[in-house]
Amino acid sequence: MLYMRRQQLERYGIPHIFVLDGDKPSDYIDGPRDFWVEKNPAFPAKAMNPHMIVKFLKGLRTIDVSQYDYIVRVNASTYIQFSELFSLLGSWPKQGAAGGYLLTQGILALRLDRFQFISGMCMVFSSDVAAHLQGLALDLDVYAKSYDDVVLSYMIKDKVTSWIHVPFVFYTGDRLRLPRAVEGPFHRVRHTDRSNDTLVWRELLRLDKGI
Repeated sequence: MLYMRRQQLERYGIPHIFVLDGDKPSDYIDGPRDFWVEKNPAFPAKAMNPHMIVKFLKGLRTIDVSQYDYIVRVNASTYIQFSELFSLLGSWPKQGAAGGYLLTQGILALRLDRFQFISGMCMVFSSDVAAHLQGLALDLDVYAKSYDDVVLSYMIKDKVTSWIHVPFVFYTGDRLRLPRAVEGPFHRVRHTDRSNDTLVWRELLRLDKGI
């Protein structure tokens, strides 16, 4: 999926980085925009919430966000139809905006009631909101209090004036369902058998006018 995403991004000429961690597979071929982040062994191995946040913030610090209208943080398996994303962002405000698949969650450890957050499947920030994230310290205690997407949304809530919900198409679970069309900008691809994810990605690419 990373190789296919790389082809997609290069096809559209989209500036990007791949923020990676862990042990590199022996057959993995490094890309020109790969950025490797070492895991901190002090972070809990199961949750890894602090690491996921710090990993993203370190990657974000390598970018001059002022050059762009929006920064997109997407996980490895979520498929993006970029033509639809470009069309969608054309109607978004360029300041104080954040969007994606909106949910609600509290942070029990901080005694916070439920608030709106963006699912980590794909998070879109206007450049000023991304700049705020860039300025955050890398060692804040709050990073260990909840999931990475919940905490990141909490950290920007006072900077965002427009929270925008974007529907997703889901290809998930135990059963493989191949797409018949590419509908909407975002597609969550996450099967129990992860080899099915690659099959769905290949079909989405083919339907999305290929590469």
